[in-house]
Amino acid sequence: MSVKPSRTFASPRMKSSPKTTVWAEFTPLAMKHKAVNLGQGFPSWHPPEIVRRHAVEAVTDAMKPLNNQYARPMGHVELVTPLAEAYTKKFGRTVDPLSNILITNGSTQALYCAFQTMLGNGEEVVMFEPYFDLYAPDVEMAGGKPVLIPLRPNAGGRTSQDWVYDKQELERAMRPQTKIIIVNTPQNVPGKVWTQEELEHIASLAKKHDVYVIMDEVYEYMVYDGLTHIHMATLPGMWERTLTLCSAGKTLSATGWKIGWTVAPAEMITVLLQTHSHQAFSVATPLQIAVGRSLTTYKDGQYYLNLRKEYQAKRDLLCKVLQAAGLNPITPKGSYFVVADISAVPESLYVNPTEKSVAKDWQFARWLTTEFKVTGIPVSAFYSQSKWAIAERYVRFAFCRELSELEEAGRRLLPLAAVIRKGRNAKL
Repeated sequence: MSVKPSRTFASPRMKSSPKTTVWAEFTPLAMKHKAVNLGQGFPSWHPPEIVRRHAVEAVTDAMKPLNNQYARPMGHVELVTPLAEAYTKKFGRTVDPLSNILITNGSTQALYCAFQTMLGNGEEVVMFEPYFDLYAPDVEMAGGKPVLIPLRPNAGGRTSQDWVYDKQELERAMRPQTKIIIVNTPQNVPGKVWTQEELEHIASLAKKHDVYVIMDEVYEYMVYDGLTHIHMATLPGMWERTLTLCSAGKTLSATGWKIGWTVAPAEMITVLLQTHSHQAFSVATPLQIAVGRSLTTYKDGQYYLNLRKEYQAKRDLLCKVLQAAGLNPITPKGSYFVVADISAVPESLYVNPTEKSVAKDWQFARWLTTEFKVTGIPVSAFYSQSKWAIAERYVRFAFCRELSELEEAGRRLLPLAAVIRKGRNAKL
């Protein structure tokens, strides 16, 4: 006879996490309706052939059996060495491969490891909405408290740079219990590339209030229209208090490899290593070697220039597709997502007035998947519920897809324009 435990099987800390995630709903929904899935942010192609060859060689090299055994917990020398060389150039200071870099199971583990290491009960993390949906739960699981500063789109703004925060609101959020500010640039949603002036303002507050800054820079090579990615760690006085997080997943089109890294002062890396060692101990050795060799192969920088050019062309195509369908795109200056304004679509077509558990954009994304066989992700998934009014007129679409997929999405979405016109005429 089995006895059911009387204790609740749940985390008492994860207050901001919904019972189901946006990914748990929309990926199966897209599969069910055979939709063109522009939801999740992973490329629909292989990593470059040379990157894959490096992985095969690392696994099969008969002379190096240790390639398939545990790696050095801080990171394999074949990976941290080219990383240190690259960041020494980026930061304009010596980055030591053996003491300034920690390899993690993607940036996902780097974030979790950082919050678990740095936060005490009740300490606060300031983050900007829309935020990557792991940030707040990670903070809560570490016993911390998320403090949310919304980005709001300027009236009439047509690019990601028109989404801005209120400086005074941020300044008011800085309190004695504030421990960390986290910034994602280029930002997942809406594709914002944070400016020098914005980062300098955040840096001034970090120094004034003696807090750390976590920089999530996984899209650093996906910056368009001549803009420049700025590293917080290069600003005066910020190397000493900044953790720079990045990964190979987006850059090498290998999101499933989960090879991430943190670059920071040695004393910070040493403390992070203690948590990392108890979570994962080390990260997949042959994939670390493959990424390290790939970074060496691409050290002249031409690969990254080509990557940016290819993604900008895909961005432009998706913006045209959305515009033709009657959805007004917010042109991103970074990342590989386009946010589209859905406010021209009559709400009566997709809104269930009795549905209170999700925002209007979530209902729109369901409707678009079932009726037009194209899947996007509701932007409200990246905002707290109290800020749904800002988010629910937008849906995010990924352009890390083959051109044929984007073109097919365009064909499926084109009839939406007629639906919008019909609804507009009905109002008149």
